[in-house]
Formats: sequence, C-alpha cells, structure tokens
Amino acid sequence: TVAVVAKNLGSLVAGAGYAEVIELAWGESTTVKGVRITALPVKHWGTRYIWPDERGYTGFLLEHRDGTVFFPGDTAYFPGFREYGRRWAIDVALLPIGAYSPPSFRRVHMNPEDALRVLVDLDARHMVPIHWGTFVVSYEPVDEPIAWLADLARERGLTDRVAVLRHGESRRFPGTSLRAGT
Repeated sequence: TVAVVAKNLGSLVAGAGYAEVIELAWGESTTVKGVRITALPVKHWGTRYIWPDERGYTGFLLEHRDGTVFFPGDTAYFPGFREYGRRWAIDVALLPIGAYSPPSFRRVHMNPEDALRVLVDLDARHMVPIHWGTFVVSYEPVDEPIAWLADLARERGLTDRVAVLRHGESRRFPGTSLRAGT
C-alpha cells in the first residue's frame, strides 16, 4: 500500500505499515495503480497541533480513465478554484462544509455557502459534502452544515449536483465509473 501525502507530512505516517510514502509539493504529481495524483494549492495551514510545526498541506486531484476527483482536504475558499475548473474536467469534488464557527475559523475552513461557490467555480459535475456530522470541532451545531447546504442548494437550483452521503453509504455517479463511499 502506498500513502501519498503533502510535503513534510511523511514522518506522520512513517511506521504505519505503508510499503511506500510519497510526499508531493504543490504542482507535483505521481501515478499509483493507474491513478494520477497531483498536489494543488489550497488555503489552510501546515499545523497539526496548537503550535506551528511547519508541516505541509495540500489538495489532491485524482485522475483516472473512469473520472476525475478533487479532494481539497481542509481549506477556506480561494480564487484558485476557478483556475482548477478551467484546467480540469472535474467529475466529483469532495468539499468540506463544517468547522466554520467562530468566524475566525473561516480563514482556513469553508462553510456551506463557500462550498457551493467552489462547486460552481470548479464546474464539477457533482459535489460530496465532507467534514460534517461526525464529531464536534467548532461551535456550530453538528447538523447545521448539512441542513444549511441543503437549503442553499435548493435555493440555487444545485440539488441535482450535491450528493449527500450518510455514514456508510456509497453512490455511483452518472456518466462516470466513479463510486464514492465511506
């Protein structure tokens, strides 16, 4: 098994049983079992604890003959998402929607409104909301992000592009051979 991580994160997974650990800096790519993985800039920070430790962070674009997936991990909104949408035909975007309260958290996290903006900027065919409903990491109620996202998607006519997966659920995406699940 191969682990692909952001630059300077390899030591966090070393010794976890991976046959190989590949660190990628922004703009670098590698191919693992037919999947091309490219590290892309996002807006977060390189800290894993409460003190700065100069670790890396990145988003990942996964390209396979069956489709293309964008996984930004933790991120705030940033204008670079528009460029990703122009450059790649993204089938599925796994977009974070939680950990936005208090407002200062928005420097490194998105809320549901930001996530829908990213969906449109990327021109992704589908969005799977992530980082919600599992455990409390910020001050918004644990079910608030998904309810807010559903309301916004309805108001903006985007419900057919938002695939909400409950824990343990999986889904195939029309027009691709892609399947998402937990």
